[in-house]
Amino acid sequence: MLTLSNALSKSPIPLTRSALIFDSAPGQPTLKNGITAFSHSIPRGLSFIFKPLLVTWLSLTGVWAFVRRSILRRPNEWETLFGRLSAPNLLPWFTAKTPRLYFYSKADQLVEWKPLQAHIGQVKQELGSGGVVREEMFEQTPHVAHARVYPQRYWSAVRKLWDETKA
Repeated sequence: MLTLSNALSKSPIPLTRSALIFDSAPGQPTLKNGITAFSHSIPRGLSFIFKPLLVTWLSLTGVWAFVRRSILRRPNEWETLFGRLSAPNLLPWFTAKTPRLYFYSKADQLVEWKPLQAHIGQVKQELGSGGVVREEMFEQTPHVAHARVYPQRYWSAVRKLWDETKA
């Protein structure tokens, strides 16, 4: 999305009716979350081979991120990404009044709900009183399963958000 935003910012785009919906995102990049995410794609019979390699790779990535941030004084890419996702003009036709909706769950094993709630709070603060930021928290749905498990609640929230947008 950030690449799209950068590409589109180079040419004028008329304001259009829009909204932004996050389903089980954005997530914090932790070693535990990385292992969980990649483990879901590893065949069960081969996990004894791939999991140690995965842990090593993710650990080295974490060390490199630490070196970049602490020693080289380079910005942390994830902090930059999270900051950019809360920007009012994430896409060129967005404003602080572009409504946003976040779906998430306490039972999600890939995206932890507390850091996501903190991100939502940051977005609300950055957009100010003119911003519309809604959230739907589910208690027991797995990652990106909210629409499948609770279709009425999910699509009702989407419809309500869309109805509130202005062209």
